[in-house]
Amino acid sequence: MLTAEVFDFTNKKVLVTGAASGIGKAMATAFSQHGATMLLADRNAEALREFAHSLPNEPTTYVFDQRDPDSIAELARSTGYVDVFMNNAGIVAYGPVDEHAAEVIGSVIETNLTGPILLANAIAIGMLERGR
Repeated sequence: MLTAEVFDFTNKKVLVTGAASGIGKAMATAFSQHGATMLLADRNAEALREFAHSLPNEPTTYVFDQRDPDSIAELARSTGYVDVFMNNAGIVAYGPVDEHAAEVIGSVIETNLTGPILLANAIAIGMLERGR
């Protein structure tokens, strides 16, 4: 059953990647409205900063590149332990698939598959230690 307690994120640290637009932005807004301490991450620094200023409780923001293992490790280190992790960042390659260059395909795979797995692995360590 859904109760008010299910949606109470007071004193919970919530990390949302891809937070500057789309689903990430919508989810970050919802978590924020339910009392979460927001940690927002995206590669678009300007859009991230603009969105962060629109939220009632000023979130902590992180600019990171989900294709870069060093950037992923730095994000995990910088955010510390989180209670809720929304691994949302991703990209889309538009157009006919037979027209995508190998670099585009590689970028999509790094961003949508490899990066989220590496980040989930790094974030999960602290979450597991805290029973999250």
